[in-house]
Amino acid sequence: MGKGGRIACIAVPYLWTIGALVAIIFVGIGSTDSDSATLNKLFFMRADLSNVTTVEATRFGDQLLNLTSTAMRNATEELAAALEEAEKASELRDFYNIGLFGYCTGDKEHGKYDVDFCSKPKGSFWFNPLEVWHLNISGVPDLLPTHLQSELKTYQKVSHWMFVSYVLAFAATCLQLLVGFSAIFSRIGSLATTVVAVVATIFMFAASITSTALFVVLAGVFNTSLKDYGVTAQLGGNLFAASWLAAALSLASSVLWLFSSCCCSGRTEARRSSPKSTYNYEKVDVGSGSSTHSGHTTAPAPTFDNTNTAYEPYRHR
Repeated sequence: MGKGGRIACIAVPYLWTIGALVAIIFVGIGSTDSDSATLNKLFFMRADLSNVTTVEATRFGDQLLNLTSTAMRNATEELAAALEEAEKASELRDFYNIGLFGYCTGDKEHGKYDVDFCSKPKGSFWFNPLEVWHLNISGVPDLLPTHLQSELKTYQKVSHWMFVSYVLAFAATCLQLLVGFSAIFSRIGSLATTVVAVVATIFMFAASITSTALFVVLAGVFNTSLKDYGVTAQLGGNLFAASWLAAALSLASSVLWLFSSCCCSGRTEARRSSPKSTYNYEKVDVGSGSSTHSGHTTAPAPTFDNTNTAYEPYRHR
């Protein structure tokens, strides 16, 4: 197999690596541009606050306050009052889409979510409801339910490692494309590319697993702790699909890079043939006349002059 076959052998894993890189890029740029309808559909979780104003005060008194202690009752009342105050001051938007580098927000009309603002992209971003919803202006540090506070602290810590995993997966995938050029020339290049591909796959799966588990738990806590305040949460399927697609393509490309390091050497095998002998050693039959031996004509036997018999070493009677 020549160089053409070698190039064809590594073309598929190279294209799959490009696909994984594109998917990772979409994960990163999701919810970063308010003018892009496509990017506005890419988010880890959406917090819907469009029904905050419909929550009646009696619901807090009848359902929530009877299930908590006196201290928690005061915090519950203060949280409800803070949400209503933020809503009246137009500081509380209808929804918040949480992405990897920031969040987007806007208004909800007739079941349609219209994004009109996105925060400035920030590394190791985490969504702080007290800060984003302007609930920390009252001076009460612990407005949110205890269970939600604990989960938000966990989310803050884990989101940092999730962000690092995505960045490392992106960097390793870019390096994989660069090292992949060396795979055109030798199987050693394919082996080096395989090592980089495995590293990228590990970080990609780590990021996808972490983000999925993190936001599944966080959405459940939002729906449990803030449902009675008119706040609900839902997961963003498009961004998770892009993340897991990148992981799947990264894994597939790793397998094919490994295959190309074992096969498709790119060398052209020379045709081996037995060279024809210039000289053939043939048995010559001694006798009169000429005869045929094994398909070859033998030379006639030498004759000697009998007139001179003084010295005839080769004469035989």
